[in-house]
Amino acid sequence: MNFESSYSHAFAYHKIITNEDGCPIDYEYIEVNKAFESLTDLTRDCVIGKRVNELLPNYSQDRFKWLEVYAEVALTGIPTSFEEYSETFGRWYRVEVASNKKGYFATIFSDITSLKEKEQELLDKNEQLSGLYEEITATEEELRQQMEELDQSTQLLKESERRLNRAQALAHVGNWEIDLETKTVWASEEAFRLYGINRVSHILPLEQVQNVVDSKDRPKLDRALERLIYAGAEYNIQFKIKKANTSEERYIHSVAEVAYNSSGKPVKVLGVLQDITANVLYEMDLKNKNRELKTLYEELAGTEEELRQQFDEIITNKTLIEQSEERYKALADNSQDFIYSCNCEGVIITVNQAFAKVADIPNEQLIGKTLKDIQNDSGYIKKWSNVFSKVIRTGKSKSFTYRYVREKEKGIGYYDVTLSPMFDQNRKIIGVLCTNHDITTLKENEQTIKHLAYYDFITDLPNRILFTNRLKNAIANSKDKGSKVSIIFLDLDNFKRVNDTLGHQTGNDILIEASKRLQNCVHGKHIVSRLGGDEFSILLEDVKEKEDLITLLEKIEFSLLEPFMVNHNLINLTASFGVAICPEDGDTAEELIKNADTAMYKAKEAGKNGYQLFNKSMKEDLLRRTSIEQLLRNAIEKNEFIVHYQPQYITSTGKLRGFEALLRWNCPQLGLISPMEFIPIAEETGLIITIGEWVLNTAIRTCKRLETNYRCDLVMAVNISPIQLRQKNFHEMVIKVLQSASLKPTSLELEVTENIFIDSYQFIANELNLLKELGVKIALDDFGTGYSSLSYLRKLPINLLKIDKAFIQETDTSNYRHSSLTESIISLASKLDIKTIAEGVETLDQLNYLIKAKCDYLQGYYLGKPEPEESINRIFEKGRSK
Repeated sequence: MNFESSYSHAFAYHKIITNEDGCPIDYEYIEVNKAFESLTDLTRDCVIGKRVNELLPNYSQDRFKWLEVYAEVALTGIPTSFEEYSETFGRWYRVEVASNKKGYFATIFSDITSLKEKEQELLDKNEQLSGLYEEITATEEELRQQMEELDQSTQLLKESERRLNRAQALAHVGNWEIDLETKTVWASEEAFRLYGINRVSHILPLEQVQNVVDSKDRPKLDRALERLIYAGAEYNIQFKIKKANTSEERYIHSVAEVAYNSSGKPVKVLGVLQDITANVLYEMDLKNKNRELKTLYEELAGTEEELRQQFDEIITNKTLIEQSEERYKALADNSQDFIYSCNCEGVIITVNQAFAKVADIPNEQLIGKTLKDIQNDSGYIKKWSNVFSKVIRTGKSKSFTYRYVREKEKGIGYYDVTLSPMFDQNRKIIGVLCTNHDITTLKENEQTIKHLAYYDFITDLPNRILFTNRLKNAIANSKDKGSKVSIIFLDLDNFKRVNDTLGHQTGNDILIEASKRLQNCVHGKHIVSRLGGDEFSILLEDVKEKEDLITLLEKIEFSLLEPFMVNHNLINLTASFGVAICPEDGDTAEELIKNADTAMYKAKEAGKNGYQLFNKSMKEDLLRRTSIEQLLRNAIEKNEFIVHYQPQYITSTGKLRGFEALLRWNCPQLGLISPMEFIPIAEETGLIITIGEWVLNTAIRTCKRLETNYRCDLVMAVNISPIQLRQKNFHEMVIKVLQSASLKPTSLELEVTENIFIDSYQFIANELNLLKELGVKIALDDFGTGYSSLSYLRKLPINLLKIDKAFIQETDTSNYRHSSLTESIISLASKLDIKTIAEGVETLDQLNYLIKAKCDYLQGYYLGKPEPEESINRIFEKGRSK
């Protein structure tokens, strides 16, 4: 029979020992379990086959008669259980005894000493509680009486508060307190009412109360409060507020003092405030009236002198008027404007030479005629007559602009026509003075400026401003008609590379040709616009079916696939499209533009040369992207980033070569975020410069610590973003970090991707060469996925070629072509004196293949996963043992 138990209870199986009379005198141990050894401190080897009196001589002196109880069960077969204290072991046990055969018994017991001690502790506490209960009962009456007194005091306090609130309301005065520790404000009912704040709570955040203060007075108020708290200066200030509930402007006067604790630290600011709007407005009105009175007084004082001077001037002016008439006549005759006057019936009474010249009629023959007699433009006559009647009727000058067809110069001309009333000395209208000023050039300039303001200067397409205005109008019209509006955002793929390599003039020629192709694809009310750079937009009104929209997209896509012939250069370009439809994807111009832009970037992410229709998931992606961008800005300060280290091994020896530093981000708000998601955002925002420097610093210091602790040479590989490398001081920053950590340059390896050389090859190559000359290793990461060819490797300043894991995974298949390609890469790199490392080694077959192919270094999950710094010692020890 197997008596071993997996439970935590102790178990023992015994045999009763009797004398010649059959009386029990002892019992022998037959079997025990591990828990027995733990609870009794007796080992199994020690007790098996031994009697209890041999093992425990004092056992029979226990107060509890253990032998008698066990014998009763062994001889009768009746089981029992009990809780007893053993003086021998000094513990309380819960024991269950049973017999499956006469003369034998089994015990199962557990240590309940701690339970018994807690039980006694509870009994003691119950005794204390009983005493407390008697005391509480004794004070119940006393508390009742105190409660009655408290109720009375509360009523008096409420009445006092009511009176105080009433008094404050009558005086427009309120009191307040600022808790400097919690930055909260307590205020009386009247104080909150003066600020227009609903008093749901007596306590409000300080910032919420301060926001009511007018923005112009807020700095003054903040300075006064700061000087009061920290310098003990007087706080006696007047300021303007905008009531929170009505935005009504009021003027407030407030005084305050500081309350200190026993240590002399300021803890509260106590103050009162009063609405002094009526006084301020009265003072302002009084100042205005005083200013008016002063002005009037000055005017009156000067009037007498003016009258005297005017009298003298009248005498002088009589002569001057006569002279002025002659001068005016000379000016009018020499003016390029057409100047003439008519009596109240419209009969011409005077003309200047310019008028006579354009009419091609001598001056004397024009006098006595009307405009109808000399002007054959009925439209002008009608407009002039209407304005002439208004001037005669109202006695005020009137103007109008008239558009006419020029006969000699050809084209359209414009006149600014002004008609002014003429009065006699009694202010009676005696005629009208007319001036026709040619504003054709001004109008042409206005139209040119307007065109420049609303049209793109390269393609002559509507620009972003005009496109947005027309989109707003289209959305408004669609709401009235219940129709749909759609916009297409289009971006030429890799246009920047063409601009940089072939020049901006070639880029402009491509933009002009692209605009023509786009215009040929649309018709009717559809509008093609250039928003800037290589971005175009198309506004489509009255969209019926989504299929029609897709047909148009395919038509545009096909038209742009035809190569562009510019300056004898045949250029192939594709485009990425984003589409948003109103009202499904937004009902405002801003929202529709933003969503179409988002869909366009999704098309680029999907591989370019295609289109994407905006959907809800894109909006969610955009919101997440925006959230990640905001959270990234504080991630370094909050220590949310961590660097994991994946080991790299030397293929020929199996020894640890070093580690690759891999950035991880466990965001408290969003959880663990993949580097594939947050690093592109960091690159777009420029945050990668700060983050990359932090990673480089952290990895280098970790490498130095490991080299010092284990007295060895390691290589620490760190990925570098193209954004970092394009910084002018990049190599200086790397040198500074190495010097700060006292790490030799040969222990650092910078990993760069192939596409980093495309746009700025010479600059990037120079930066890397400066570092390589110092001993820093340069590795080309993800080889085979970008733009480089094997022949291109000879030109690059690299020490190491990192074969992409996609090639490594192919070696698991039976595809000989891919396996052969991997071997060829390794072989050719070796001939170019470039080391190779295979990343993504995940199976034994891959490992064996790469060993056979003589790849220099290995890295992958099969050899070791990326782990945090806490586990680096174990990874390092594993690497050393290989």
